[in-house]
Amino acid sequence: MAFKWGMHVPVNISAAVRDDKKSGRPSNVQQLNEISLALQGQQTVQDIVNRATNLFRLMEEAKMVVDHNKNKRIQETLSAIKELFARLRVIYDESNRRVVTPQGENLEAMIPLKPAEEEPEDDTPKDATALQIEHDTLQEKLRSKNQEIKDLIDQLRTLMWDINTMMAVKPS
Repeated sequence: MAFKWGMHVPVNISAAVRDDKKSGRPSNVQQLNEISLALQGQQTVQDIVNRATNLFRLMEEAKMVVDHNKNKRIQETLSAIKELFARLRVIYDESNRRVVTPQGENLEAMIPLKPAEEEPEDDTPKDATALQIEHDTLQEKLRSKNQEIKDLIDQLRTLMWDINTMMAVKPS
């Protein structure tokens, strides 16, 4: 089936999967265009992630309390994930059937990315040295303040020692 611009038939992919299972051949999946297939695939992957997250939550709850109802929900979630993977497989196979990639060509080269030589040069060495100098000065200030606090604590400790000694020596 050739794709014509403006032709977009909204078809639920899960219905197509059920029809495929019954008849053994793709039916409604062929009516989807490539963009719709990509969107359906993206939605299916998101559904799989959501169901898997829900499954892990249910399994964590089931560890704490043995509940037959939770086990039933876990089984239902597992079967739903299985159906979603089947739907994703149908979408994947249909996408691969429709999109023809040239043989022997590097697929990564087909992705439009900025080449490394076009990326702007950072002025990180200048910024890094200025930041390093500021970092060093702040570290030195911190060390000096810490030393002052340590000296004050030592003085207070000595004062308290002297006071305790005087109190112990003083006749009552």
